[in-house]
Amino acid sequence: MGSNPITRSLWQGIGLVIFFIVSNVSPPNHQPIIINTCKDDNFATVILLYNRITVEGFGEMGGNYTILYIEDNWDNRILVRRILQAEGYQVVEAETAIHAMDILQEIHPDLILMDINLPEFDGYSLTTHLKMHPDFRNVPIIALTANVMHGDRERSLQAGCDGYIQKPIDVDILPAQIHRYLSQNG
Repeated sequence: MGSNPITRSLWQGIGLVIFFIVSNVSPPNHQPIIINTCKDDNFATVILLYNRITVEGFGEMGGNYTILYIEDNWDNRILVRRILQAEGYQVVEAETAIHAMDILQEIHPDLILMDINLPEFDGYSLTTHLKMHPDFRNVPIIALTANVMHGDRERSLQAGCDGYIQKPIDVDILPAQIHRYLSQNG
């Protein structure tokens, strides 16, 4: 069994997190193994990931997909990044629509997660703008938003979003939702 440790300091406030990517091993129950250790006052989490995690009914997750997550709330960005990176996705983040536009000059994501309530330039406007651009019109844009009142889903779809995920997110089903949107596009 070959493995390479990758230490992440992203998980602030919960101690050290070490990811091992394990190859040539079948994952039990198709899930990463999470081991929490505590000695004295030192706490560490070890997460064993697999080269490709397969979830029954959904095929391979992660792979070489890049997801742009546009979200102004730091806590939301950290949570979604952790979930998606654990599934093997590359996550690029932008705090504002303007920052997202700068990033999109450098990368071409496979999927965009769009918060609707952004400062300066809202997610509806940014989505409409991106869908008019030839380079991004076929990139799925998924509204990931706390706007859950009657008509909010329809307004997101009318602006050009290809899907809608409401906050608070369900951490257990988010990876499958993302995989489904990517599969529909691919």
